[in-house]
Amino acid sequence: MRGGGGAASWALPLVLLGLQSRALASPDRVTFERPACAPVAFDEVALEQLLQIELAAAGVREVVIAASASPGPASPTAPPAARLALDGACADAGGIVAKLGSSASAAELTRWIPLGDVPRPTRPRTIAIVLAELVRSSWPALAGALAPIAPLPPAQGPSAPPMRPPPPRRITEGKGAPARAVTPARAPRWTLATIVEARGFFPQGGAFVGGHVGARVALPPPFTASGAIGAWRSSRSDPLGDVDAWLVSGALSAAAGGRVGAVELHAGPEIEIGWVRARGTPVQGAQGHTRDDYVILASLRGELRFPIGGPASGMLDVGFGAPLRGYIARADDRAALAVKNAAARVGVGVAVAF
Repeated sequence: MRGGGGAASWALPLVLLGLQSRALASPDRVTFERPACAPVAFDEVALEQLLQIELAAAGVREVVIAASASPGPASPTAPPAARLALDGACADAGGIVAKLGSSASAAELTRWIPLGDVPRPTRPRTIAIVLAELVRSSWPALAGALAPIAPLPPAQGPSAPPMRPPPPRRITEGKGAPARAVTPARAPRWTLATIVEARGFFPQGGAFVGGHVGARVALPPPFTASGAIGAWRSSRSDPLGDVDAWLVSGALSAAAGGRVGAVELHAGPEIEIGWVRARGTPVQGAQGHTRDDYVILASLRGELRFPIGGPASGMLDVGFGAPLRGYIARADDRAALAVKNAAARVGVGVAVAF
């Protein structure tokens, strides 16, 4: 019996020390201060929802989302609470600074979060993970020097009563309103685009003006696949009369690329199959004709996208290639209008991601 009591006298202090270390590793309460500027460089609502989930997984019992403000005096009997804030959230200059403080001290730890190569839809999750890790790894450095060491019980004495289980975790926003369950934000998979475009065939050919609509689907990074349909019109004057032509086509393309800051760049091959109809309006004494035929064009296509607000982005679309099967509208023995030789195009438009 004497040997058993000695072992218990050593085990109990070790258990209490372990519980104290666990308490220091995760604060009971964390207050996240919203950035005091707008707009921010990420989805603020998604960040707050994901941060609550990550902090709860890190052992934090209560998360409060509050407006940016100076903290009031802490209660002398309350355990130290953590404060989280972000600097540079509105500049979108490639990154932001995370700040971790304590309600019981003026000390503060910071960490740089690079965002230059992080797509905007995935920024909230990136920031939430870094903030939770900052609390998990750095809170003991702030709270360790502030938390008093609990006195050890005497070597001999009655066993301590069983500890009551901790209260259930709760997540609050503002002044006690319970937060709703959320699902992590996902990056957009589909994009629809409308483009106004001019294209030409040179040194001998025709200039066409029109546009196309297309859809792009995201594949495993950095690849995408696209499809589009469009129509373009061209006209040319000749001594025998005017020649008008329509080109209608469908295209399939694949591309690879990524993001540089807020701008997306993608480039890849495209194959296009179309139908051309040319109609001649002859001068007096000449004869006019209508001729239809199909064409096949191959090109290297590139596009640049930049945000303009919400899910919408502006587009600059360019391409260079050549017809694999061309078309010529003749006036007598001359090629009045043609789809042949080298091809180039440029267009501007708007895309919406969802």
